[in-house]
Amino acid sequence: MPTTIRMPQLGETVADGTVLRWAKQVGDTVGEGDVLLEIATDKVDTEVPSPTAGTIIELLVAEGETVDVGAPIAIISGGEEEQSTSTAPASAPEPAATPSPVTASPSSPVVPALPPGERLSPVVRRLAAEHDLDLSDMEGTGRDGRITKADVLAVLEAPALVLAPTPDVEPTPAPVASAARNTIDRGEVLTPAVARLLSEQGLRPGDVPATGTGGRLTRADVEDFLANPPVSTPATTPDTAPAPAAAPAGARGFAEVEVDFERIERLRGGRPGLSVLPFVARAALDAIRNIDGIDGPLGCVVGAEESIAVVPDAGDLRLEGLARRLESLEPTEGTAGLVLAHPGALGSSRSIPVLDTSAPVLVIDAVGRRPTVVTGPTGEESLAIRSIGHVGLVWTGGTLTSTSALALLQRVRENLESWAWEQELT
Repeated sequence: MPTTIRMPQLGETVADGTVLRWAKQVGDTVGEGDVLLEIATDKVDTEVPSPTAGTIIELLVAEGETVDVGAPIAIISGGEEEQSTSTAPASAPEPAATPSPVTASPSSPVVPALPPGERLSPVVRRLAAEHDLDLSDMEGTGRDGRITKADVLAVLEAPALVLAPTPDVEPTPAPVASAARNTIDRGEVLTPAVARLLSEQGLRPGDVPATGTGGRLTRADVEDFLANPPVSTPATTPDTAPAPAAAPAGARGFAEVEVDFERIERLRGGRPGLSVLPFVARAALDAIRNIDGIDGPLGCVVGAEESIAVVPDAGDLRLEGLARRLESLEPTEGTAGLVLAHPGALGSSRSIPVLDTSAPVLVIDAVGRRPTVVTGPTGEESLAIRSIGHVGLVWTGGTLTSTSALALLQRVRENLESWAWEQELT
């Protein structure tokens, strides 16, 4: 019999989801566990595997459409026997109607205008509306250049990228529009992609003519400047304010976030021996895809001497396979892009390990029961006993900026609290 696929609930408080991309189309054969589609909710974007094998008969929801949890989204045939006896080809779904523009109520934030064809998750749209961001000029680091929540948070939480006013310099009159070059405002915030390009090339924002909206400096401006550099660059005079100094390569940073492990602990209760380490590893593998400065495979601290082992093919493994791989690790040659350390296995509740590596280190401390404030589906708050732990990140100035480090921690926390981990263990 045909199987109806329904919109999964990717979190306790998630009420709906948006279909970002169908990985399979009508008539395609899908195996059990194959990626069927990509879904965005107000908390996380994730790929959803097919719960059964068969052939796609009908796709009930178009890409970009938002439906409630539990609503039918696709129909899959019941298996090889039914496919061999069926002679009528499956009809293609009708083209999705162009969504009509939604008129915001007086109390609702207005989402800024977007470029034609831009696909954004609901949480990105909400953040853009709340903070009045112009997404049309933002560089996305997600798949196919899509703007992710981490991109928006990186812009909102980037105090280090705000240009300070030049001290003791007399203001100059505004130049004539026909002869002036457009430069970035002193209070403007650079996008992560632009900031990284400037840093790599040793440039200051004021060195590059800006053509973006409101005089903002865009990635295209920097790339054009590098492709066609000026014939001569004026020498720096003693009166010219020096560029803000970058963090020394040896300087270390540390940040941590509090994580609600309640759902993960309930799953672990039925599987003795399964630690929180593979859960964090799986969440981190997704998070580092959109983070500049992490180049290399996943690593993990092993043994009493705290050696570092590279986890081979970690991105190709599901949760239980990743758990078995982590349990059998031995010190190996190779350089890791991100190292996992689990001092919580020894009872540590707050720690900063000292390791012989320049790679960022993700620290997983012990998870314990304690009272905390939780928010219900309708926004009400209450006090509950939950399984709470801390995940920290240690990095050096030569690998990550504070903005990208905080974006990485934020994404790891969201994945741990919101992913449908039950599907990983089926």
